[in-house]
Amino acid sequence: MKKSKLFIMLVFTCIVLNTLVTYADELNVVQNCKPYIPGKTLSVSTFITFTGQLTSIYFSTTFPKGWEFSNVSVQHIDTNDIILSESNGLIEIALVEIPESPIKVEYKLVVPIGEFNTQIINTLVKYRMGVGSELTYSTDPLIVEKVPSIEDAIYALKVVSGLSGLQSKENVTFFVLSLDGCIKLDNFGNWEIFKSGYHYAIEIFENKIFLLQSQYIQVYNLSGIKIETINLPTDLYFVEFSVLSHNKIALLNNKDNEIYIISNDGLLQHTAKMLTASNSHLQNLNGILVGNKFIISEDGNNNLLSMNIDTYEVTIFRDLSHLSGWLGAISYYNGKYYICQSKTIYSFTDESELKQIVSLPDGNITGISIINNYAYVTVNFSGKVYQVNLITGTYDIFSENIYRPDDIECFIDYSR
Repeated sequence: MKKSKLFIMLVFTCIVLNTLVTYADELNVVQNCKPYIPGKTLSVSTFITFTGQLTSIYFSTTFPKGWEFSNVSVQHIDTNDIILSESNGLIEIALVEIPESPIKVEYKLVVPIGEFNTQIINTLVKYRMGVGSELTYSTDPLIVEKVPSIEDAIYALKVVSGLSGLQSKENVTFFVLSLDGCIKLDNFGNWEIFKSGYHYAIEIFENKIFLLQSQYIQVYNLSGIKIETINLPTDLYFVEFSVLSHNKIALLNNKDNEIYIISNDGLLQHTAKMLTASNSHLQNLNGILVGNKFIISEDGNNNLLSMNIDTYEVTIFRDLSHLSGWLGAISYYNGKYYICQSKTIYSFTDESELKQIVSLPDGNITGISIINNYAYVTVNFSGKVYQVNLITGTYDIFSENIYRPDDIECFIDYSR
């Protein structure tokens, strides 16, 4: 095989990617990887195709903090011909000889067990063709999510068409708050009591169920065994909560329009304002985590807010003041946001405008959970859970005779 002389260097300071093709006049770069699994090794591939004589190429790439470099390989190159230097998250790779186009470089990263965030990779490429001057371009940011948010697409292949979306997904369990307690629904809509008693809010995080009761949160495993109790500050008023990380919980106040960040030992770490002064609106509050953004519905003036969970900076994420009536439950799946009003469900992306999906016959939507192309929606007044086809806008009753359902969360067991 004909070979040409090349010096290739890759500098990594933390990343993860989907697929990106970047074009130059004489050189193309394609980067891809599968979704990551916490605690496992992730393979990231870079394919370089070129015409003409490539004499040098340089990559500067950032991967997530806390991820560890494992190894690197280059197709058709013996490991003895790879010069590797790695220190403090900086990896430099030099190849004395490389094959003709295409070049495939593959490196492996070890993902921390506690990782859960959507990650972004940025790569800077510098290269030289022949004796020409050095060329530089930055690739577009690449976004990679944790396995569950990606692998739903695999399970979607098993889903029966129409409104029977869960009949082949026995590994899905729904948890719904009601005045009878926290109930558990199977994939056919049959339900039983999971935990009796009234609960103000529910969250599922890392295979654990968090139930808010007055001034404390009870944490259970999926079998209903209590793991811990998180005592909350007694001097704080709040109506909703969200788990942001292993040691960071957000409490939401609709009276003073504040966001309280507490640790798992119940200590207040930070107070952030919702940009709206205290008022008597007493709006519904609901939050979702998308990457490092905590998206909050709403501020009392029909604005969705975004809080950076690292800096706690709060900004207006989407102005929906043109909608009459309150905003309610919010969800996110596969690049789309879903926001509810009393009977109506809308969707939008970062780039697109608001689009109405459906208007249900019953009012007071209190919760929404997305699986593949279906939304599962609790409607408080009717005591029902609706299943909505997000593509066609058609709907059916998934479960009923629930005493005032107030929220819905789902758990997908990917081990089955």
